[in-house]
Amino acid sequence: MKINYTSPLLVARGVFILVGVLCGYLFAGLFGALIGAVAMIIMVILECWRKVLSLRLLLRILLGLGIGALFGTIIRLVPVEQMIVQQGGDELCSALWQSAVYVIACYLGVVVVLRTDRETLAVSIPYVRFQQKGDDGPLVLLDASAIMDQRLVMLLESGLLYGRLLVPKFVLDEIKVMADSPSSGKREKGERALDTLMQLREHKELKLSIFANDGTKSEDAMDMRIIAASQAAGARLVTNDVSLSKAARVEGVSALNIEEVAQSFKQKINVGEKIRLTITRPGKEEHQGVGYLSDGSMIVVNQASQYMGTTRTVVVISKLQTSSGVMVFAELEEQ
Repeated sequence: MKINYTSPLLVARGVFILVGVLCGYLFAGLFGALIGAVAMIIMVILECWRKVLSLRLLLRILLGLGIGALFGTIIRLVPVEQMIVQQGGDELCSALWQSAVYVIACYLGVVVVLRTDRETLAVSIPYVRFQQKGDDGPLVLLDASAIMDQRLVMLLESGLLYGRLLVPKFVLDEIKVMADSPSSGKREKGERALDTLMQLREHKELKLSIFANDGTKSEDAMDMRIIAASQAAGARLVTNDVSLSKAARVEGVSALNIEEVAQSFKQKINVGEKIRLTITRPGKEEHQGVGYLSDGSMIVVNQASQYMGTTRTVVVISKLQTSSGVMVFAELEEQ
């Protein structure tokens, strides 16, 4: 692979390493320059490994380094350097002691901060937060299947789902490809998703952001990119993909499945249960009538075509699971 040595990013990395070496040399001579070079190279490697480094992680590392440097300075108040000189030690031993104190203290500071959960940090150190919440609420990341589901807007407007909405750029690109697809089915879904995004963008009470720098790679699988983007943003994933929501939960990402939410609000119907139902329209068979529950569930009632527009007591006799949901069959209660 050909390397572009004039790349601004490559030049910035080189300057970053040189500054670290210079600062280390000014602080502790050659040994400090070596430590500075190693530390800067490690930071550049982390920066190149985009899935690991994020602004939140960088802030936590800097906080840990600051705490470590503070404790290192306190430890240096102990007159160990004078004791080393008195025992016949030279300046190199004194420099090694100084470097060891700061390296160990900074390492322990970073480790302690990274192993401490965010809420504990917020309580221990006021006004320090590593997750974007603020007045807009928690972050919510949407995938294409959630955006295509028209129930998403209803959930947001009802307040059951709230927060600042995030859509990765690669999800928007996926929707655009679907909207331009020669397949009428995919094209319809893509256009519906774009309409939903426009509706969310124009909504006065909702905050929608499209972000491009999500730390994922284009060659990764779409589900893995969505999970990685959710982890990097510290956002809750909202999807209508069952397998994606399960995989996200395995990875430790909070995930909400729109269909699961809808099913939880559906009225539970058991065989043999009696229900008061208004017959609103005829069924496929001549003798059938159809009614709907308050949650939209459809019930097909046998021998009810002559009772159109009336409310009757029906008895559930069977349920049939289909690809579009559960079909419920009932008969009129015997008078």
